[in-house]
Amino acid sequence: MIDTGGTIVHAAEFIRKRGAKTIRVAATHGSFQGIALQKITNSQIDEVLTTDTIAHRKEVTDNPKITVIHWRHCWLKQSAV
Repeated sequence: MIDTGGTIVHAAEFIRKRGAKTIRVAATHGSFQGIALQKITNSQIDEVLTTDTIAHRKEVTDNPKITVIHWRHCWLKQSAV
């Protein structure tokens, strides 16, 4: 879950300093509270993939670093395996 974004942004900085070329984050739930979007936008993170289990504001869905997928899409892929 991503709430305020602080932990994931710090983790991204940590692994970038250790040579990561691309940083993609996956979170089942993204609530993006407070200045989380600003933190993520200004961070080393290239993409955040999250589901629509929480209703997202327009500024979340419009953010170029954030991809929101329907939770059922994830579940159906797992069920087919």
